[in-house]
Amino acid sequence: MTYLGVTISHNLDFQSHYSKICAKANQLLGLLQRTLHPCDRNTKSVAFNSIVRPVLEFATPVWNPAKKKHIDQLESVQRKAARFACKDYQRTSSVTSMCNQLGWPSLESRRNMYDVTLFYKMQYNYVDIPFPKDITPNTSSCRGHSLKFNIPYSRLNVHKSSFFPRTVKLWNSLPEELISIQSLDAFKVQSMSHLSSFNI
Repeated sequence: MTYLGVTISHNLDFQSHYSKICAKANQLLGLLQRTLHPCDRNTKSVAFNSIVRPVLEFATPVWNPAKKKHIDQLESVQRKAARFACKDYQRTSSVTSMCNQLGWPSLESRRNMYDVTLFYKMQYNYVDIPFPKDITPNTSSCRGHSLKFNIPYSRLNVHKSSFFPRTVKLWNSLPEELISIQSLDAFKVQSMSHLSSFNI
């Protein structure tokens, strides 16, 4: 079943969704490779960020993957695009270095940024989405920042990897100076910088 652009399976593993968006993104990347072959690195980078990457990032808080095979499946599209942008297809070349040269954080770190940004919007009432009843402030821990929450109990892995359990854990790991920022735009920029340092 596809609902608002997200393919949902009966067991909520989103594997069909990952395959679908990767196929579409690769198709668009192929179009760019055919039409922008003679263009410079910057033009190719802008085209990828504008046309291909949004396909891989639509509604990520819903389906942000937990399994490495799915993370790698999505990441492979960007890595292929990095080789195209840098005109470097040598097997010995570092694709990670190419992404750094292009200023492309990993898609995983960008998805994590979208997760904590949505949580930030909920915390500071930028959106009218209340926290579920099992998302409660953590007042017993002296470690970390002052706006930590208790991670909800998960009996199943599918729940453990869903938005609130995974994002509360990520939110709790952020430094005090980051979660206390009062500007949404500044939070996005600084959280992206902070999370990118853990996904190189």
